[in-house]
Amino acid sequence: MRFSYATFSEKGPRAENEDAIGVWHLNDDWMAVAIADGLGGHLGGRRASEIAIEQFGSMLQEPTIPDLAQIAHEIHTIIRGEQDQKLELRGMATTFSAALLISNRMRLVHVGDTRISIQRTAGIKRLTHDHTEAYRLLTTGKLTRYEYDNYPRKHILVSALGVHGNPQIDTDQITLEVGDRIFFSSDGVHNKIPLRELKAISDQVTGPQKLCAEVQRLVEGRKPEDNYSFAAVFVDRN
Repeated sequence: MRFSYATFSEKGPRAENEDAIGVWHLNDDWMAVAIADGLGGHLGGRRASEIAIEQFGSMLQEPTIPDLAQIAHEIHTIIRGEQDQKLELRGMATTFSAALLISNRMRLVHVGDTRISIQRTAGIKRLTHDHTEAYRLLTTGKLTRYEYDNYPRKHILVSALGVHGNPQIDTDQITLEVGDRIFFSSDGVHNKIPLRELKAISDQVTGPQKLCAEVQRLVEGRKPEDNYSFAAVFVDRN
């Protein structure tokens, strides 16, 4: 299989861009993508997401296929260590959603509320679940779907890399098919463009660059309140 991709990351109305995206395209059938959304103030949030992307990229250089959950734990430890060294970075943390694509397999790791989704044939679905207070209340039956959609604390995270204690780290793997389209987004994008609309946009374009351009145009036209970042990977035949 062959992978093509495009990305963007914009600060929107914020003073700093606390989002970060990394793509490592080692050869036609081996690549990795990661997206992170930092929190903890302008300096701390930016630094936390930078650490996540930089460390993930460096750990991909190992000769063996990496353990993605272990990488996430190591990033968490590094962020915590930098907090201890620099008072101004206390409280920084980051979401982190990443995928390793090797031939027809994709392995995922996820923390927080950045998202990975997949479009296949006539459908689209999320591959990750938000680690938020609102989603936890929804899945435990304490919120209805309507209450969830209008929940005032929807942005409150219950897990992130760099927080006190051990973060919740989800992993998964799927088999890829020719024609799959994989999307990575920060909340600045998926709060503005729901999945059904994203699929409709994707259906109208032929490549990831055109998709990213249209997603960026739509987000900018809907008056973003936050940083917004997006990556698209198209799976093609060799």
